[in-house]
Amino acid sequence: MSVAAVAWETILQTRLPQSMLARVCAIDDFGTYLLTPIGYLAAAPLAAHLGLTPTLVLLAAVPIAACLLALSVPELRHLTQELPPIARP
Repeated sequence: MSVAAVAWETILQTRLPQSMLARVCAIDDFGTYLLTPIGYLAAAPLAAHLGLTPTLVLLAAVPIAACLLALSVPELRHLTQELPPIARP
């Protein structure tokens, strides 16, 4: 997850116009901070219903599936660092 977070932040910083960066980061952070506690709250009832081992396997499979889904997009797999140098004032 740390590698994915670094890649995500790098893509945000290098691919978005500066005028949109703060807005996109705010929406991204809001979703992250909102969904994390909801996931924690949902894990206990899920474990009670499915059992501990199937729940842990499911919760491990979700981020792996998300990464594989992202890697299935050719545009993401072929990202390059072809950016002009930043102009110095």
